[in-house]
Amino acid sequence: MFRDGRDRHDRHRRGARAAGTLFIDVDTRDYRDLLDGEPSLVHETGSDDLAWLFYTSGTTGRPKGVMLTHRNLLAMTLNYLADVDHAAPGDKLLHTAPMSHGSGLYIVPNIAVGATHLVPAARGFDVAEIDEVLSSEMQVKFFAAPTMVMRLVDEMRGDARNLKQIIYGGGPMYVTDCLRALERLGPRLVQIYGQGECPMTISVLTAADHLDSGDGRRLERIGSVGRAQTGVDVAIFADDDRPLDEFGYLKLVDRSKDLIISGGTNIYPREVEEALLLYSSVKEVAVIGVPDKKWGESVVAFVVVHDAHPQNAEALDAHCLAHIARFKRPARYVFVDELPKNATGKC
Repeated sequence: MFRDGRDRHDRHRRGARAAGTLFIDVDTRDYRDLLDGEPSLVHETGSDDLAWLFYTSGTTGRPKGVMLTHRNLLAMTLNYLADVDHAAPGDKLLHTAPMSHGSGLYIVPNIAVGATHLVPAARGFDVAEIDEVLSSEMQVKFFAAPTMVMRLVDEMRGDARNLKQIIYGGGPMYVTDCLRALERLGPRLVQIYGQGECPMTISVLTAADHLDSGDGRRLERIGSVGRAQTGVDVAIFADDDRPLDEFGYLKLVDRSKDLIISGGTNIYPREVEEALLLYSSVKEVAVIGVPDKKWGESVVAFVVVHDAHPQNAEALDAHCLAHIARFKRPARYVFVDELPKNATGKC
C-alpha cells in the first residue's frame, strides 16, 4: 500500500522508467495543467448503448464477453446502494479481487457516492497487506470469493474493528465456513448472487440475514444466496408449474453439469462437501464424479487438511457415513496441498 506521498511518487517514477508509461499523479502540477487544456469532444450515449464488454469468470468453460449497457450498470448501481452496501463518503473499497471482475464492477456505485478506492501494492489478495490496511484505515470493505474470505479467517493477525463489510460471491460459501467467518469477523458479511449478464444483481443475503433472528431458520438462510434484490423477480417452478420458493430465499443446490449420477441416483457435490467440511481436520474440499464401469459415475473427494492434521481416509469415510446416505459418500479420497483456483478465486 502507498503509505505516504514520497513513497507513492517514488513508485510512480520507478514504474515510469521501467515500463515507459506516463504516470500523472493527481497531487502534481501535471494533473492540474490538464484542467487548462482544450475540452474533449463529449459523445452522447443512450441508456441502451454499450458501456462495458465484461468477461465472465469462465467457471463452466471459456470466459464469455457480455455486452453491458449503461442501463445495466445503472440498475446494478441502484441495487448495490439499496440492498448490498449503504456506501458513503469515507468508505474505502479495497480491490483485493480482480478489478476486471466483481471488484471492478463495484467501482461504479462507489464512485457515485464519492467513496475512496484502494489498490493494493500486491495487486491481489494478500492477507498481510489487508492486515496492514485495517490497522491504519477505517471503513474498509472489499469484494471477495468465499475461498478468499476463509483465507482471511485463517491467516489474519489483527482484528476486524476497521472492517466495514466483506461482500462475498462467485461460488458457494459453505454453512460451516460462514459460521466460522462470522465468529472471527463479526456481522460484516453480505452475500450477493449475480451473473455477468445481470451483474451482481439477482439476490442478496444481507448482514442481518446472517444473524439469528429467533425464527429457527438461520442455517437455512445462510445456506442460501438470499432474497431477490429490489426490483428483481425470481421464481422457481416444478414440472407442474407449482412454485417452489415460498420461503423467499433462493438456494443453489449445484450446477447441473456438476451433478453426479451413480447407479441411477442423483448426488449433488455440494451436499457431500458440506458434510466433509464438518470434520475438524478438513480445510477445503472439492467433490467430483469420475467414470465408473459399474455405477456410471463414482464420487471422488479432493481434500485439503489443516496444517499438522493427519490425512486419514478411514476417519473421513466414517464421518460421512454418520452424516449422509451411504451411497453418497466418496468412493475415494485424494489428499492434495491446495485446490486449483481461477483468477477470481473460484475452484
